[in-house]
Amino acid sequence: MSEIEEYLERLRSHLDVGARRADEIVAEVRSHLEARAGELGAGGLSREEAGAAAVCSFGEPAQVAADLLRANSRHRRPQALRALGAVAVSLGAGFALAALYGSSESRNSLSVRIMMSITGLDWFNAGWLLMVIALIPAALLAGMVGGRRFWWLASAPALFWISFCSVLMVVYGSRWSAGQRDAVIYSFALPAGDAFVLAGIGWLGARLTKVRLMAYAAGSVCGLYVSWLAFGALWSALTSDAGSGVTAAVTQGVLLILFAATRRQSRRIRPALAAAFAALFVMGSLLVAVVAYIFLVEGARVTDFRMAFTWLLAALESLIGLVAVAAWLYRDHSRPASAAGPSPS
Repeated sequence: MSEIEEYLERLRSHLDVGARRADEIVAEVRSHLEARAGELGAGGLSREEAGAAAVCSFGEPAQVAADLLRANSRHRRPQALRALGAVAVSLGAGFALAALYGSSESRNSLSVRIMMSITGLDWFNAGWLLMVIALIPAALLAGMVGGRRFWWLASAPALFWISFCSVLMVVYGSRWSAGQRDAVIYSFALPAGDAFVLAGIGWLGARLTKVRLMAYAAGSVCGLYVSWLAFGALWSALTSDAGSGVTAAVTQGVLLILFAATRRQSRRIRPALAAAFAALFVMGSLLVAVVAYIFLVEGARVTDFRMAFTWLLAALESLIGLVAVAAWLYRDHSRPASAAGPSPS
């Protein structure tokens, strides 16, 4: 085995990435080594001597692998942020619409009455159709944010609903089967169709980014619309117990997304970030505990399932956030400084 091939084997053993990405990195390093060996060979060295000299000039395999992995991480980070941004836009809009139109009071809203008069549907089905139509601008914006790789995440609200109903079927299987036909239609069939529609809108949004003027115009309009939904949901939370639960769940979800997006920052600011997120997740847990305590003291029974679910989801998100922060700190302190990620700028 030549010096170059032996070096590449040692380099591969230090690459903690998938096989396909490892092949790409090794192929790139091979091209650099062979080019360097060719230059040295042209200077009078034999093939073996040129290969050995090229390997020596390239550096230790472990250090080179660490540098390449950090570069690969910086290259992949924008893609991860795109995916997180697309989910935040689409799923956040879905939660906001659920807070605005998910209660029985919403049947008296102008938009629902118009939809009922146009389609002839009852309140429930008209509200379902209105929900999908109202998600189209958010799906378009999610596709623009997700780009050509993550445009399909515009369907996150429908996918979330299917996943949620699947969990309900497992937990409440006997009760769920009582209305099996409606359960299949409203829990799987309609959401699956909605997922394809929203994903198609997301695909269109990703293609719009190729035309800068249209991207700016559509992004501005859709961004304003999503912001209006968010403020509307927040206002609903101020006057509704169920709405406040939705707001708590959405806020905690956004915090989890932000934490996932910022956890690879430099070691210099990691302790401050960890403390800030830990404090926010602790505040979320205390808020849930206060709400639960009030209900226990008053002896109240939770009859609104949506309210109970959203507060339970907020509690679960707080717990996940605290565990994630603890795991991040433990991993950071258990690794040597040279392997802990990008160095401070």
